[in-house]
Amino acid sequence: MALATGSMDGGWHEGSMSIRDALRLVNDAIYGLQAVNRINTEPTVLVVFYLPGQTSKPDHVGIGKARFSRKQQGVAVAVAFSDEMMLSKKPEQLMLDSIREAVRLSGPKFEKHKMVFSVEDHLAFLNDVERTVAKSRD
Repeated sequence: MALATGSMDGGWHEGSMSIRDALRLVNDAIYGLQAVNRINTEPTVLVVFYLPGQTSKPDHVGIGKARFSRKQQGVAVAVAFSDEMMLSKKPEQLMLDSIREAVRLSGPKFEKHKMVFSVEDHLAFLNDVERTVAKSRD
C-alpha cells in the first residue's frame, strides 16, 4: 500500500499559503507513517491537487476519474480545487477527505486489473494520517 500526493499550481492565489502549508502537513504525515510502518510501494494511489491561481484555473472542480497505469502499477486521481476551496478554514480536512474519496475510487480499478488493494486498510491509514496532522497543528 502506498499513497502519494502532488500539486499543480496555477500561480498566486490569496489562499495559496494555507493550502501549501496543509499539503506539506498532509504529505509529511503520509510519508512519515509509511516509512515508520515500512509500507510497500505497490500498488500506489497518486492524488494530484490542481490549484487555481492568477495564471490558470482547472477545467473542472472536484474529483476526477481514477486512471489506472499498468506501467506505474497504480491509479492517479485528479482533484481540482475551486477559488472557494482555496479559502477553506480547514484545508487539511478538505485534502484528507479528497484523498479518502480517491482511495474509494481506486478500489474498483485495482480489482479490475486483478491487483490486491484494500480500501479499508487505506482508509484506516488515512485516519492515522489525520490524527498525525491534528497533533502537528496543536
